[in-house]
Amino acid sequence: MLGYAYASAFRTRPAYRWLVEDSIYLAPEARGKGAGKALLKELLVRCEALGFRQMVAVIGGASPASVAVHSSLGFELTGTLKGTGFKHGKWLDTVLMQTSLGEGKESDPDPNTYPGTLFAG
Repeated sequence: MLGYAYASAFRTRPAYRWLVEDSIYLAPEARGKGAGKALLKELLVRCEALGFRQMVAVIGGASPASVAVHSSLGFELTGTLKGTGFKHGKWLDTVLMQTSLGEGKESDPDPNTYPGTLFAG
């Protein structure tokens, strides 16, 4: 397997049920070949089809490659959490990015829907 992606609840409170967080994992040999972008693109399509309205990316270590992939698919930088991860002997920042799905915040969601977790890969 070259990689996988999934979306899960950002928070478990009902008010956040239309917001998902994406995660993408790639094998070292798949990096830099478009696999991450393809997985994220499909995940966006599936999440929108299920009625989700926003997707957030929480990028540990502020990985330039992850930031670039998300930016290429319309995510915008919404914040940076300074020194929130400690790995390989140093403190790392966490970057937050976000994109709207479907109508985003332009209309009310259907109160009878409760989208679930998705997996693609």
